[in-house]
Amino acid sequence: MENIHKSRPDIKGWHNELMKKYNIRNVVFFADFSNPKLKNEIANIRQITNTIIDTQNSGHYKKDYTDFIMLDYIYQNAIDNESTDVHIIFTGDGHFSSVVKFLTNKLRKKVVIYGVSGAFSSHLKTAATECRELPDADEQNKYCKIIVDNFRFIHNQKKKRIIPTFMSTVETLSSQHDIPQEKIKEALSKMIDENYILKKEKKMPRGQSIKVLEANWKKIKRDRIG
Repeated sequence: MENIHKSRPDIKGWHNELMKKYNIRNVVFFADFSNPKLKNEIANIRQITNTIIDTQNSGHYKKDYTDFIMLDYIYQNAIDNESTDVHIIFTGDGHFSSVVKFLTNKLRKKVVIYGVSGAFSSHLKTAATECRELPDADEQNKYCKIIVDNFRFIHNQKKKRIIPTFMSTVETLSSQHDIPQEKIKEALSKMIDENYILKKEKKMPRGQSIKVLEANWKKIKRDRIG
């Protein structure tokens, strides 16, 4: 998700969303935590569950066995817990199509798949009962609109007293709209990467330089962002 969309997984947000819809019995995370980026997520994961399965392969030949371990767990869990009505799986890998078909066709269970847009197998989508692509486009558009509106407000100020930096923008919008800072950071970083928001050096009265943000209005208007 971070590689494609420059966005970190919103583990707590997804969990809260699912808790509203389902009676969640068990949450299990699988990953090779020898990857430093994944290892840094352990603290966030522990806010949701302590059932964390490290799939790290310590053998001579390095191979990621995460998918195989997940598949084995899903099959065994489905057979051992027949009363479970809904299985929710976070993956976009087409290798999971067979187990999803087993759950839906053989066991008559509902299967909901959460997958990353741009890395979501079409076969897996077809096999699932319900799909959710991440990140949510409507949610991203909402944050982009908030950011553009903020820069429009700054642009229209007669007295240019506001000097928007990255963190001042994040903190202001997070506070004003009661949105987690991480969400604003992700949306703002993406807009910077795509040149909707520009970073520029600005000399301050005391001689120091700071990086300020500026809206690329030509590109924003052309692509109808916000």
